[in-house]
Amino acid sequence: MIDLRTGHPRRLPHRALASACRGAAARLDTASEDSFPLQYEPSCFGTPRFVHALAQFLSEAHGVRIFENNLMATNGVSHGVDLCVSAMSTPGDLVLVEEPTYFLVRQIFLDHNLEVHGVRGDADGLDTAELERLLASGKMRPPRLVYVVPSHGNPSGISLSPSRRAHLVRLALRYDFLILSDDVYELLGWAEPTPRLIEYDPKYKQQLAAAGAEPSLSSAPSEPADVYAYPAAAQPKQHEVDVGVVVSIGSFTKILAPGLRLGWLEASPALLQQIRARGYVVSGGGMAPFTGEIVAELLVNGEQMRHIRQLREDLEAGCTALCNELQAAGCFEFTRPQGGYFCWVRLPDPIQATALRPKAEQRGMVFLPGPICTPTANPLSYESYVRLCFAYCNVEDIAEGVRRLSACVRSEQVGA
Repeated sequence: MIDLRTGHPRRLPHRALASACRGAAARLDTASEDSFPLQYEPSCFGTPRFVHALAQFLSEAHGVRIFENNLMATNGVSHGVDLCVSAMSTPGDLVLVEEPTYFLVRQIFLDHNLEVHGVRGDADGLDTAELERLLASGKMRPPRLVYVVPSHGNPSGISLSPSRRAHLVRLALRYDFLILSDDVYELLGWAEPTPRLIEYDPKYKQQLAAAGAEPSLSSAPSEPADVYAYPAAAQPKQHEVDVGVVVSIGSFTKILAPGLRLGWLEASPALLQQIRARGYVVSGGGMAPFTGEIVAELLVNGEQMRHIRQLREDLEAGCTALCNELQAAGCFEFTRPQGGYFCWVRLPDPIQATALRPKAEQRGMVFLPGPICTPTANPLSYESYVRLCFAYCNVEDIAEGVRRLSACVRSEQVGA
């Protein structure tokens, strides 16, 4: 059975992590809190060594200054989303997601008794013009949260365009909502990167300016001047600018190993203080201090960056194999991803994904049907789509999996 459904990494750095464990153990062997802390972490943001190493690593990876006081350790992206929802919303609030979206995130919102609605996306990501029309019309109450996967999205593989990133931040300031930016695939692109969503946040820009640091926005494609313009009656409140409107949610799940259960939040100090104040965080003294000390070894010695470079090569090779077979089949529509794990593929009419799945499994391959990725839309509107993962299998199996899928589709077309 060839699995093009599972969104797991194939390359796991067992030896690098073993070496990191030995390095951390050497510090632990000194029986010194300064060398390896075992007490509660009083700041609740993460051990100083881990936070410092993480800031240095992210600054190098993104080519822009990352501030240590903007970082907080978590147990991964799902935990980071849950922490943000817990701290930033109340039951009954509205949360908007891109349609289609990461299929497991909806349950996190429902667990907090939030109302979930979708806003459609297209080849440039979340349609922020449509979002603005909905908000301006009064037909939709302002959301408290907007959740997006802006780079190499799950399931779409699409990245939110620079102009829409800026527009989304502008809308957040105008309508007073918080953006949860799921950046788990941010470092897994092989084309020219787009500045991260948080880099459009006015608070982050203030921090860069105060530190005399250069923004990476200068490398972004030119944007219409009015992207940053506010109507006179809709100027953002200074409080909103000072606090910030974007939380970047990162994780070592896709770039190192899922079993570590280690991630981070990046946001303004004011937003992080709201999250830190949660009873769960204060009582526990922060998240994953022991694991953070181990991963810090990889961040400091450069092994994490080397691993990411190899991952990008593997992912690009897998993506190329998948897309070449899809193109050779001649019956699929898709946009070639520029990073991440996934490709969003349209089946030929009138074939439907849910009905096709058991027949594909009989031929020895599995995929994720499109309707699973649509928490609020009519499932029938996404029956023509499947999500294929090029991260989990090797190149040969990826190509063979697509050939089996295309054979299944051709059989259905003949039968029709």
